[in-house]
Amino acid sequence: PSLTPTQPAMANATPDPSPEELLIAGLGVASGEAIARATVILDPEDPLLAPMPGRVLVAPNIPIHWLPLIQQAAAIVTEQGGMTSHSAIIAREVRVPAVMGAEAATRQIQTGDLVRVDGTHGRVYRLPETSFEDAFNHQSASPTIAL
Repeated sequence: PSLTPTQPAMANATPDPSPEELLIAGLGVASGEAIARATVILDPEDPLLAPMPGRVLVAPNIPIHWLPLIQQAAAIVTEQGGMTSHSAIIAREVRVPAVMGAEAATRQIQTGDLVRVDGTHGRVYRLPETSFEDAFNHQSASPTIAL
């Protein structure tokens, strides 16, 4: 069949570039979404850990003594853990979106990356820098960018 002037040629069409890049897929253990800068912590026993309000905490695992950090986090992402781990239970209790069992999260995500954590579907996306301003302007009534 030939193309008529009202039918666009699909061979020349290019897909719209996605503003997000899927970095990691894991297990969504605490529902919700958050957009924030990541902080990667490789040693969970580091005594110099200080609260990082509004950040996405990325770590191999979350020890129980991190409760104050979890309460102030925008979201958490771990390489280990599951639905019944203490980290997942705490994340749900304090209503912080969380993705666990995300292999290589501490290598795929860098401190300072702007990410969107989807705790419902277990996905973490890298966002372009311009997305932060867009998201902040859209959510200007809220001090943190959490959806």
